[in-house]
Amino acid sequence: MTFNVDGEPITVVVDDWFPFYIDNKGEEQFCFARNKSEEMDDGKAEMWVQLLEKGWAKICGSYEATE
Repeated sequence: MTFNVDGEPITVVVDDWFPFYIDNKGEEQFCFARNKSEEMDDGKAEMWVQLLEKGWAKICGSYEATE
């Protein structure tokens, strides 16, 4: 994906590995952004939110640095 940072295009390649944790119900939950479909549990999960966040984290250097 390509981001424009200060007017310069920066292309980053992301994989499909995302940070997650196990909640008290024993289910996997994403650590950071969550998409609306996940909360609605309608079976139509979209991954663009996590992919976009991961790309931005790569540009910033880490998830922590995105703040």
